[in-house]
Amino acid sequence: MPSRYSYDHDDDISTLSSTTIGRRYKQSNIQFDTTSSSEKSSRRQTIQYIIIGFLALLIVIFRASDLILATNVYNIPANYNSARTIAAIGTANEPPREGHLEPYAAYITLQHPQDVDLTVEHRANEIASYYLNHPSEYNARCNNLMIYMPDAFAFHGHGSQINTYLMAVLVSTYLDRPLLLLEPEGEYNKYEGGSQFGCPEDFHKGMPSGLSRLLDHPVWLHNGCVIPKCHEYRVWNQMSGTFRPQGSECKDANTGRIVNTIVARGSPLRGYMREMSSEMMSNSNTDASLKWALNLGATREEAQRFVEMKRAKDKWDYVIALMVKSGVLKLQPWIARDVQKFLQNIDLSIDSEYDGIHVRRGDKLVSESRGPVVDYWLRQGYTEQTMPLDYIPFSHYLTRWSKEECNLNGGERTEILQHHVYVATDDPVVVKLEIDKLIAENVEPLNNQHGVGPKKETSLPLIYNNCHQFTFYFNPTQDTSFHLGGNGERNPIDGDTCSSRYYRNIVSMADFLMLARSQTFVGEYNSNWGRLLRIARMRLAH
Repeated sequence: MPSRYSYDHDDDISTLSSTTIGRRYKQSNIQFDTTSSSEKSSRRQTIQYIIIGFLALLIVIFRASDLILATNVYNIPANYNSARTIAAIGTANEPPREGHLEPYAAYITLQHPQDVDLTVEHRANEIASYYLNHPSEYNARCNNLMIYMPDAFAFHGHGSQINTYLMAVLVSTYLDRPLLLLEPEGEYNKYEGGSQFGCPEDFHKGMPSGLSRLLDHPVWLHNGCVIPKCHEYRVWNQMSGTFRPQGSECKDANTGRIVNTIVARGSPLRGYMREMSSEMMSNSNTDASLKWALNLGATREEAQRFVEMKRAKDKWDYVIALMVKSGVLKLQPWIARDVQKFLQNIDLSIDSEYDGIHVRRGDKLVSESRGPVVDYWLRQGYTEQTMPLDYIPFSHYLTRWSKEECNLNGGERTEILQHHVYVATDDPVVVKLEIDKLIAENVEPLNNQHGVGPKKETSLPLIYNNCHQFTFYFNPTQDTSFHLGGNGERNPIDGDTCSSRYYRNIVSMADFLMLARSQTFVGEYNSNWGRLLRIARMRLAH
């Protein structure tokens, strides 16, 4: 098995990639003895008071240093008390007290909550809240903005749309600009309910449209800035056709100020990333690298570590891990709520230890993923004309679990290792048939209460290589269309509704959440979905 935090960059699905994630944080069991004893001397009590006082002073000093750092960047008075104004802009993003958590709170982020540094969003809320409550003072950060215009259609699925959004995050933080989202409006938004991500049961017209129906854009990215009133959407859309890193100036009709804006959307943004990737990873501009890391929520120590890195591959992984640590992918509350409800129907807890497999079939295998499929069958001795299947069989995914893992005492005996495995696929019917066939071919199956999927179609698990015992789980939907846009990327469903599109949205995000939090993930990085999973599973190896 691969080592913790190691990632295989091979995009060839005929040589599958697998990653293993472990928890970085351990809860402390420190306890404080508050009982008193008549045997304690006054001298000992005095020493204790001195120590406690010294520790309290250290806490005040460290808290003050945080405020000083913020005031140096944002010019906020050091004596400003943000506690009374936090509610004006939103939650402080601090962990609520026990008993005050909504059931879906743990589903807001794609990562486990303990892998997200909540203080990044909390500090951003403090700063934005200050300017919201002091309109006479102007946030100079809002003078130079990057405006990202998400897709206005659904045939680009979750993976494509979220990956492009993350690209905008990387570019805006590198260029040291707050990132604002400008969703399609009017004639540019043709979806019932205003979003390609559908309508929840409690839909109302006040809900955000477009990509913002799915994702809650963090304050640490937009800094509390708003879209300047310079142009109509039509003009912004025209401007986004060419990426201009120097931006263009316009006068905000709301404030009368001159604002410099970069307007970006998918294809031009991707082109800029390709052109600038070498410069972004360059070691020549130390100040730019340091600022970039800090804008992504790095501590001073983490930012310095990033500056000292030499290999471009390591630096890309590091900035991705910084994004993840700062909680870049936040689901809207209604999405988290409905994902949590959906996953209750699966006989596998997201908090348990389990592995994940992503099996990509469907439309991708006749286009950009065709090459790896052909390569796989060529290695098996077939030609492109004699391939028995137009996809890679499920059994190949299981080869990532090695037989050597079960050897004990130098191979004298073996131990059967049990695995609960969540399978996400756009072709569950065929994959389940493949699993049933593998079980039927098994010589000595073991009786087990669990089976394939939540409905337990079979009472037998799969024993692989006389070493690994797999129990597989699928999401409980009976649908045959899984793509956000319908039957594949460009084949909409006749009579599709806002609620049915939302259901497909929830099913996809439930799959993604389960795979993102699995202990070991086996999949391929030749699709947007696979690449997005790699991003979501990246962690700083402190």
